[in-house]
Amino acid sequence: MVSEPLLEGKCVVRKNMAPHQTFNGLLVFDEDLRKYKILANGVIAFAFGPLQIKKTDYDVGGKFRKKQTMGIYVTFPDGNEYLFDIGYRDAEQMNAAERQIRKIEKDEKVREEILLLLRSRDRVTVKEICSLLAKEDLEADADNVRRFVDFAIANSKVMGTFNGTEFINRNSAGNVSVQYNVAVKMELSSSGALSVKCPSCGSSLPLDKKESNVTCPYCGQQCFIPRKVLDMI
Repeated sequence: MVSEPLLEGKCVVRKNMAPHQTFNGLLVFDEDLRKYKILANGVIAFAFGPLQIKKTDYDVGGKFRKKQTMGIYVTFPDGNEYLFDIGYRDAEQMNAAERQIRKIEKDEKVREEILLLLRSRDRVTVKEICSLLAKEDLEADADNVRRFVDFAIANSKVMGTFNGTEFINRNSAGNVSVQYNVAVKMELSSSGALSVKCPSCGSSLPLDKKESNVTCPYCGQQCFIPRKVLDMI
């Protein structure tokens, strides 16, 4: 899901403080990818993560007509530093963009803290993660936490199993390390029933208990079914 434009106007780009390019741009935030995107004529010109922003400032200049711009300083993985000076409509839009950038930055830092918790602890409960969110004055919704943990496992950001209540680290002491394959192959029968196939042998997986971690009854493969898929059944 992409946000409404945070900023919209002339975008002057400087690379390592040297003039680079200028175009009419839109600054949006892609919630699914957790990336800011600067669009030029509907095409992505630049993309960067919330924690790549080092600082922001704003400027009002121009002898006859005031030019209002917000400066966004970004460091890219290759070490190059960019300054994006993007126009804004009025002080209200600039202040709203600044608040949103700060909120997204805070959200991202907490996400990183949760991932660190999942990687460093043997077991982490949904309740513990909700407590961490509440401590940071963020929405502590258990369903959102479950979706986040499922997403983290499916995208190999953490390694382990999750039963909807507790995450168990794959490297947990005393646990047997098990390799789970993400089952993402789905089929719709002529009757309209949705089935999820084992990624190893192609057989239908048992879905009667709607559990994320299941064992294929035919080949014994341990499979992980994302909660988003279970919610569709």
